[in-house]
Amino acid sequence: VQIATADPANDSVAPQASSNPTDVIAVPKTSKLYVALAGNDAAHAIGVIDTTKPEAGVSQWIALPHAGSPLPRVAELWVCGAYAYAFVADIDASYAVTGPGRVIAIDTSTDAVDTADNAVIQLQGKNPGGGFPYGVASLTGGCDSVLVADAGDAFATTPDSGGIEHVDLTQRESLGMVLSGDTLGGN
Repeated sequence: VQIATADPANDSVAPQASSNPTDVIAVPKTSKLYVALAGNDAAHAIGVIDTTKPEAGVSQWIALPHAGSPLPRVAELWVCGAYAYAFVADIDASYAVTGPGRVIAIDTSTDAVDTADNAVIQLQGKNPGGGFPYGVASLTGGCDSVLVADAGDAFATTPDSGGIEHVDLTQRESLGMVLSGDTLGGN
């Protein structure tokens, strides 16, 4: 089944032709999919699709908070318990990273960013997930202690080779870089 990554009733809001899907997750115990759309603005960064009505396309948008850039690129989606987490690099129109990355908690019961004060985890790395899916892995076998690959800023004027960062999703905090890209031989 082909599912549109736009609102079929109004494609001009977030055009399917420029949406650039980067990841998708199934929300457990529901018929919902969350689709990360890297080409969209912050208000349309993640689309919600009901798999029982694929012809409807995106039925709702999950707006992400701004952080110095209107273009949050969600490289990875991760689900853990009642929350989905969006691993975000904030970029400008030329795809340059504008600051440190973030992990944003989404309440899967409301399909919106969690209302808790710690819903946004500030990262040390700038490009979480490396711009590609599979950049997040469980450290303990559970879903809440994760290692995040950071590709660094390819457009930086100073070297930034990224690394691997440890994030505790339960406490919603970065535990710091475990390895630098330099240590790993990155360039």
